[in-house]
Amino acid sequence: MMNTFRTTVTTAALSVILAVPLSMPAGAVCYLGECTTAMPADTTPSMNGSRVSFSPSPAQQKPVKVAEHNSWSAFAYNDQMFIMDEFNDGSKFAIVEAGEKVGVQMANLSWHLVPGQSYKMKITIDGRVFSGTVPVMDKTTLGYEDVPSDFIAAFCNGHTAHIEIEQLFSGDIQSLPDAKATVEDAFLYEKTVM
Repeated sequence: MMNTFRTTVTTAALSVILAVPLSMPAGAVCYLGECTTAMPADTTPSMNGSRVSFSPSPAQQKPVKVAEHNSWSAFAYNDQMFIMDEFNDGSKFAIVEAGEKVGVQMANLSWHLVPGQSYKMKITIDGRVFSGTVPVMDKTTLGYEDVPSDFIAAFCNGHTAHIEIEQLFSGDIQSLPDAKATVEDAFLYEKTVM
């Protein structure tokens, strides 16, 4: 089981993962945007269904892509799991699992946010509205650390979703069934490898 949610580690992890292209193959290891499917010396091979994937040793600080369904990707990074999708403007939406908590984050490398500020965020899933005030985690990232379980259930079982962040972003979250499949594969990976 993963450790408890730590904002500073999660922010650093998302910053590293932001540099990773979401189109890299499953099992690839990336660091600062450079990816390889060759197995580095400090990885451990494991079976995930019919695919062999590689998990980093505890000392390795590189995200590993563990699942992909169309535009959705899952990355294991240290003791956290990121399920991500990218928008046309380069913004990335992530569901972050760390320990018993699940959070949501939105990031864009071109944003110039001020830590300590917050924004109103609204996510509408199949007509059901989830809203709240989301704090700035760093100059490119907003995040809410502990979303309610009914949000996760609606997200994983939904068909359409739209996200709005006041004066910052508005867009449709694509293909929730693909997101659900990515979440399922990521948690299978977590159970067998992490």
